[in-house]
Amino acid sequence: MLFLFGIGSGQKDYGLFPKIPCFFCAERRQMRLSKHYSYFHLFFIPIFHFNVTYYFTCPKCSTVYFCNRQKARQIHHYTPVRVEFSDILPANRAFQYCSKCSAAARQDDLFCPICGTELLKSEPKFGS
Repeated sequence: MLFLFGIGSGQKDYGLFPKIPCFFCAERRQMRLSKHYSYFHLFFIPIFHFNVTYYFTCPKCSTVYFCNRQKARQIHHYTPVRVEFSDILPANRAFQYCSKCSAAARQDDLFCPICGTELLKSEPKFGS
């Protein structure tokens, strides 16, 4: 008997969702929620998904943010939920915070894009 099976990958776009915080724009924006996944198929019929990753994309600065699975599922099922900075993680974590206004700035910026304060060079960090 011949079995046709394999592994593939896919992506699903869930549309735009409002009031998602953007580190680099320093404001809440409407962002696109997407899901990337791998799947096992048997006779070209997907059987189960694995390695599921949800992410937001900012339309203004094109930054990609990973989102935790539980929060992303609530959002895409239109459950009223507020997304905070702690719920998302920039795909490229090379950023720093302004010591004066706490705005996020790219690692290669010399001055804060919000208040103009000179940025001190330090190790990239996430949160706080």
